Amino acid sequence: MQSGTLPNLTGHIVDDGRLHLLRPIGAGAFGRVYKALDTTSPASSPTYYAVKCLRRPGLRSHDAKFQDRERALHRRVSAHPNILTLHRQFTDPKHAFLVLDLCAGGDMFGAIMDGVYHKNTALIKHTFASIIDAVRWCHARGVYHRDLKPENVLVNYEGGDALIADFGLCTDSQVSHDVDCGSGSYMAPESFGSASTSYCPQDSDTWALCIILINLIAAMNPWHSAQSTDHRWNAFMADPDYLREILPISTSLNELLKRCFRIDPARRPTLTELRTEVLAMKHFYMSDADLLKASPGVRRAAGCSPLPLNPQDPSDCSASGLGASQVLDSISGSGYSSPSGDMRRPLSIAPPAGLAPPHAAAAAATGSSSLLSVPAPAPSAPKAPFPSTGDVSATETENSLTPVEHLVQLPDAASASPSDEPPTGEPLVKSSPTPGKFKRFMRRLRVWRNL
Repeated sequence: MQSGTLPNLTGHIVDDGRLHLLRPIGAGAFGRVYKALDTTSPASSPTYYAVKCLRRPGLRSHDAKFQDRERALHRRVSAHPNILTLHRQFTDPKHAFLVLDLCAGGDMFGAIMDGVYHKNTALIKHTFASIIDAVRWCHARGVYHRDLKPENVLVNYEGGDALIADFGLCTDSQVSHDVDCGSGSYMAPESFGSASTSYCPQDSDTWALCIILINLIAAMNPWHSAQSTDHRWNAFMADPDYLREILPISTSLNELLKRCFRIDPARRPTLTELRTEVLAMKHFYMSDADLLKASPGVRRAAGCSPLPLNPQDPSDCSASGLGASQVLDSISGSGYSSPSGDMRRPLSIAPPAGLAPPHAAAAAATGSSSLLSVPAPAPSAPKAPFPSTGDVSATETENSLTPVEHLVQLPDAASASPSDEPPTGEPLVKSSPTPGKFKRFMRRLRVWRNL
């Protein structure tokens, strides 16, 4: 049952009077999420939760099995500090409810669109490593997410403290026959029904993480889907260095991504290797010398090109006419899950911080699409630590991860290494001390004045 068919329960009291549903904060394909007040908490320090509302399915129905699987597998991995905690569940005659931690920020998609990660190497490393730790925790317990993407990762207002959410498509099968399951831009080639009848969801999760890494660094998707029907994917297959022609990435990152996107899953890096190489990498972005020789589209994506858009240049990633006017207007945050399941249209990131000009809000109000770009075609409270148990593979378990031992510490501004500075000399994206929606608005306003 699609979330659009669910009634708006704002203002309702549920769970035998314990939870007051205050307002909707997100929607997915099959449910709505509300901010809820625990009415048993003291008025001086109220407790809030995120409550996911689903249509209650019939007994022994197909949907009932899916919901039972989501609850059981989410509960199995909830102990990790980078996974959204599932506290409990309850039902009424028409609905099923999941009580989750409330994240004070929003999802990673909104943070990317706000330019939070733009050329902030230290923050990207911290966030990406914490997501890998959480995914490894899941895999060690036989849980595979199958829908990893920025909309399903929650972050605070500064973009850190990532929490994986929405286990609606997860599975505990090491070999899955549910092809075409997930969001197209983040699916591995072997998970499409046109290429195979089965695939390994562990490999699919690793592939999705590599696309998320590109999202964090460049605010773009390299292709719509890794299929022969996608000309961008075909261009990459013909020339593995194609990514450097459309993205402002360093040579070292390009070499890593070429290995990550190999057709044979057995030849791709493991999560342990991916984590180690990303943390050890000095530069994610092109050097100044490389940018001088890069295409206008790559320069603009790097936030350093003063050149106007060139509709005749196929390498210009903004030349398709679907640019900044389609950026997500996420001043209020994008909630727990974006209603649009597939990020696929171009976004022009203007200097200095990759944010949309003021008319983006008007475009969003008229219903225009607002998704991460694909370049134009070439031709909560800390949880108690739990030790990691279970084997994923011989390579993965050589250096087993635990939630506390492998947390990545962000350096102080005073101690940041020169390698973390943007190659163009622009300042890192700083977080204003003002909390909440007003903070996001002020951050955008300062950038708009400089455009």
